[in-house]
Amino acid sequence: MPKRIDIAMLVLAMIFPPASSYFHELYCHYESSDELLEKVLKDKTYDLPPFIRERAENFRMQYAYELADYCYQNGIDIISLGSEDFPHQIAEISCPPIVIFSKGKIPATKGISIVGARKADSYSLKAAEYFSSEFAKQGISVISGFANGIDTAAHHAAVENGGKTVAILGCGIDFDYPHGKGQLKEIISANGAVISEFPPLSPPKPEYFKIRNRMISALSEAVLVIQASRHSGALNTVSHALEQGKDIFVIPPRDIFSSAYAGQILLLKDGAQAAYSPKDILLSI
Repeated sequence: MPKRIDIAMLVLAMIFPPASSYFHELYCHYESSDELLEKVLKDKTYDLPPFIRERAENFRMQYAYELADYCYQNGIDIISLGSEDFPHQIAEISCPPIVIFSKGKIPATKGISIVGARKADSYSLKAAEYFSSEFAKQGISVISGFANGIDTAAHHAAVENGGKTVAILGCGIDFDYPHGKGQLKEIISANGAVISEFPPLSPPKPEYFKIRNRMISALSEAVLVIQASRHSGALNTVSHALEQGKDIFVIPPRDIFSSAYAGQILLLKDGAQAAYSPKDILLSI
């Protein structure tokens, strides 16, 4: 029996851009998603930004039903903001997703995010695997972003050690990115969840990764940074985590002279805690 889908919220998620503050300013003034959707679609005098007005006027309701059917046929849940199934940690952040597409089940246990470089060196990959495996053994979910490098090393280690893990994507669940990682998505969904706020076949865009980072930190009690340059996306996740009141931990850099670790050095100088063992983090959450 398929879960009930709030079609109005699904449509609104396709009309308003991800992390839209404008949507949330409107949403709190309406008693239901149906009421807001009717206003957006039918009231041409309603004050909307031009690009949102254009999307509303060109939207075909049939597309929402086709998308809902695609998700049902492919085992993807559509979870709407405000529903009982919507993760409370994500609902509480600034500008949460209107809907989440999910395969699997987000664990009810505490979580720790592990983030870092896509082109990670052997030292950093070993650290990701070690910390992730120890968290898994202690019943802590490992949260990460499914990118190559540190993310996938953390996901693999969690599953291999009997733990739970959640992958939060910067593209649709069924889009082949990173290329050839479809089997890993299936493994994760059987041992946790793969989630995204983008429709299943949406290709990645650079801005999508920064948008999804707020959910990586939201599902975590703390964030562990492993190998980050000064311009690493991991620092964006840290910024969200700090806004959300989360603890930040950093693996000590292997080489203080290498730009590959400049982000870690910056975080440590700014007051992040050095993590020399998993216990350093586990004792704090």
